[in-house]
Amino acid sequence: MIGNKVCFFKSLDSTNSFMKEHLSNYSDGDMICANVQTKGRGRRNNNWISRKGDLHFSFIINNKEKIYSFNVIRMVSNAVCNVLLNYGVDANIKYPNDIVVGNKKITGILIERVIKDDDYFVVGIGINVITKDFDDLNFKATSILLETGDTYDYRDVLMSFINEYNKLLECSDIDLHKNFLKRSVVLGKTIIIENKEYEVTDINYQGLLMLERNGEKTVKQMNEVTLKDYYNES
Repeated sequence: MIGNKVCFFKSLDSTNSFMKEHLSNYSDGDMICANVQTKGRGRRNNNWISRKGDLHFSFIINNKEKIYSFNVIRMVSNAVCNVLLNYGVDANIKYPNDIVVGNKKITGILIERVIKDDDYFVVGIGINVITKDFDDLNFKATSILLETGDTYDYRDVLMSFINEYNKLLECSDIDLHKNFLKRSVVLGKTIIIENKEYEVTDINYQGLLMLERNGEKTVKQMNEVTLKDYYNES
């Protein structure tokens, strides 16, 4: 379970960076939350814009069972989608780590594996809660407020995530995967690899993309493809 211990901060450079630097102070399921992040990070070292009133938090998972990082991605993605649905936002999953409404990002997820005395996952999540204006990113970002017209406290959204995540601990691996695929926006999409177009036909239990082109099948890991162009679709 997560959330037995939650530490709140007014400001941190990055909740993931802070938790990684202070691992000895935290145990399995502990969380930290910052009202503002000054150097929020996303996958591939992309910046994550963090504004006061949005939700920025991280938690630690002790990887005793040596699971795939995709198991964590699948769990967290489903939990976030359930949270947003609770607030009236029907969101989907853009493989591997973004939650989107239409073609606009509402949540970013960063999962980092740390092997230091033990094996851990540090999970960082940013949910846009009350931001109205994303400046130059208005065409590819949205928030709960923009989608619903309602203003919520980021701490309430955090509590909702804790509840949804812990409920999913009772779900079978089959159901978690089925829901992940049901919410995936990349299945059936065409992506370009080395100037060749491939259709995404499936995502397996290890998080590998199953691709097909003219009857030719291939498999790619999540770090071998980029789906940035998804945001530019009409």
